[in-house]
Amino acid sequence: MKGRRVDTLENLRTFVAVAEAGSFSEAARRANMSVSVVKKRVDQLEHKVGVQLFERSTRSLKPTEHGLRQLPAAMKLLREASDVLSSFKKGGTEIAGHLRVKVPATMGRVHLMDLLTEFRRENPLLSMEIYAADRMVNPLQEGFDVAVGAIPGSFGGVDEIALHPMRRLVVASPGYLQQRGMPQTPRELSEHDLLNYSPAGETWEFEKDGEHFNVRARYLITCNDGMQLMKSASQGDGITCLSEYLVSEPLARGDLVEVLPGYTAKTYWIYLQIPHSVQNAPSVRALVEHLKAAFRGPGPWERSGAAAGS
Repeated sequence: MKGRRVDTLENLRTFVAVAEAGSFSEAARRANMSVSVVKKRVDQLEHKVGVQLFERSTRSLKPTEHGLRQLPAAMKLLREASDVLSSFKKGGTEIAGHLRVKVPATMGRVHLMDLLTEFRRENPLLSMEIYAADRMVNPLQEGFDVAVGAIPGSFGGVDEIALHPMRRLVVASPGYLQQRGMPQTPRELSEHDLLNYSPAGETWEFEKDGEHFNVRARYLITCNDGMQLMKSASQGDGITCLSEYLVSEPLARGDLVEVLPGYTAKTYWIYLQIPHSVQNAPSVRALVEHLKAAFRGPGPWERSGAAAGS
């Protein structure tokens, strides 16, 4: 390598691109460059750090254990470099750089995407990657600047900020209740067809007058898509327990009826998870304040009456 100019930052960027794409050819296609250049940059980086970053075979390409372990740090470094370069251009007075944000899939489609795109429009020098999934993620390990979630979980090196309570309601269609009857207590749910939102677990928890009730019954349908469960309940397939923002509109239309209104189902919180390493980045701080303002007071679904997802 002696006598050659080696751009370590670009090589690092290529390493991340190949890891995300899963192949040299796909990374080259996305970056509009030749496969040979992509391979050369990875080779240069491996030579510089003295370890192999990818396991290569004729059928597959995947990061080595060392490469996988260092991938989040590489992504963080590239984001920080982008922020610094952007701040030079504008004297550091505007929000710039790149943000990776994880949101719950259905909630993202119905409420959060509008809030995030509004934030990006207000900060035209900022670019964003938004990943929608209902699974819980460790933002530090998976390279997210901010993760929005509703399923409890905590990780080392990650701050958690409570954003807004998310009340859950037990609902069913009028037709189903007319045919099968209205349960009067949580225990009677075991006699019904239940539709379970799997990310919330297999136990439905209730409280009334300080007394707690747990229901763990056989579920007719278990699904990780709250929107699909809401549709199934509306079509008379059974009783489900979902977030208020998902069922508020069908309740208002009469497509669904609240079941066990005297009992309070376990309330979750919408929260933000932010790695310590990025919590002071101007773009992250600005996004956190933007989301806090949007959820201050009633939630968006409570203000608008619109329904959403889970």
